Amino acid sequence: MYLVFLIFAAFVLMGAGSPPLDEKPWSFKQKPHPRKYQYSDQQREIWEQALMGGGRAADICEALLDAEYRVYKLHYPAFVDADLSYDPDWQQAWRRHLVSDNYHLPTQCIVHTAHNRIVELLNHVGAVRFRFCGNLGSKPQTFDEDHLAAGLDQMLVLAGQGVPEAIINALSYASHMPNFELNTDVEYFLRQSLRKTYRFEHHWGVNHLQTELAAPRRVFVEDAVERRDLEKVLQTTASCAP
Repeated sequence: MYLVFLIFAAFVLMGAGSPPLDEKPWSFKQKPHPRKYQYSDQQREIWEQALMGGGRAADICEALLDAEYRVYKLHYPAFVDADLSYDPDWQQAWRRHLVSDNYHLPTQCIVHTAHNRIVELLNHVGAVRFRFCGNLGSKPQTFDEDHLAAGLDQMLVLAGQGVPEAIINALSYASHMPNFELNTDVEYFLRQSLRKTYRFEHHWGVNHLQTELAAPRRVFVEDAVERRDLEKVLQTTASCAP
């Protein structure tokens, strides 16, 4: 079990300490993951075999992400030659590139895997004692809580990038965690972001939140939504309520 949580920690903290997407000696912006129409026959076969593997959705997702990474390394042999492909930080930077450039199926797998692990941790932890409002309001008390907090933070990172499933997950966790209540401006950011996607539904409306935010703060958050800059909202939001 300890090993499982260590693996989880490495996943949910992707981006913490990972190279930027345009960092030398490699740039994912200049060398993006190939689109399906650019796949060679060998790359297409690798991808199709992953989808045909069967099993649980989580297993298929892990196989698919592994296949996509193999595809990337085949597409850019120099990435392997530079001894970057086996570095976990660079692999996580590659995953962040998939999300930021909206590679749909891999992104869904990244969100699905992260959500499943959050749910597993919620079931394992039981009563959660730390507070979470977008930022931590109190320090996690156990090893499991520490990784749960990291998982929630990572889901917000994905939500901030405009991934609709991640936004819905982040908005929905309050029903499972009494100590999870997003600050109004953070919730407003997420709901406004969802309104810009194909997954928007009327029950994720914002009218009830607009009256709770001062006009300057509402404009600030709406500007952050346009720039997908949730980090700026989190840096300036109020501390969690006691």
